[in-house]
Amino acid sequence: MRTGMKLWMISIACLLCCTAVSLAHEPVPLNDDDILRLVLSTSFPDSGFTVVVPTTGFGDFGYKGFNLADVNHVEAMKSSICKAFAHRGCKEFAHSGYDVSALLDSLIIRNAKPSNIKLNSCLEKGYFVDHDRTYERYVLRFPKPGWDEWHRDHPKAHGLTQVSLPAYDAKSGLCLIFVGTIRGGLDGAGCLLLYRYEGGLFKLLGRIFLWEV
Repeated sequence: MRTGMKLWMISIACLLCCTAVSLAHEPVPLNDDDILRLVLSTSFPDSGFTVVVPTTGFGDFGYKGFNLADVNHVEAMKSSICKAFAHRGCKEFAHSGYDVSALLDSLIIRNAKPSNIKLNSCLEKGYFVDHDRTYERYVLRFPKPGWDEWHRDHPKAHGLTQVSLPAYDAKSGLCLIFVGTIRGGLDGAGCLLLYRYEGGLFKLLGRIFLWEV
């Protein structure tokens, strides 16, 4: 396994450490910010953080001129997601007793257009939302992004993360969301995550990879 993939696996593993985070003693309806806090909150070994793109998406990473996954509109997005579900996840989730078809429809509708993330940064919980686009100059450098400079200037910034708006069913407590993270030119992946909120906890049930680099 190449070094880059090992680093990415460490990064995504840190992000997935939020699979059981207490939010309240009793289940309550969750808004987008509640869910994003849970999904993004993590603890890196060096007290670092992931840089969160300030706009939602499925892999374009929100910076003009930089498009990793080449998913630009709702029909392409729907095709990409449905294909991934059909081949990698629908049967698995169904066998586990989770019907995610309604959540998938909601996810597609909610993410027809990019949205600005209102969530504030929280370095103590491992995420920095790049509202001021501080990291944009590294990502947009051509012919390749300036990852060496990124890691030199910001050694505790563990990659760039983009999330979609979540699709959440308050009745079942199920939540579907996209999370993509890149740490270099050939080091990253994007996946759909299925969570369940129960008893004050947000628990990861499974994930489906949509793309890898």
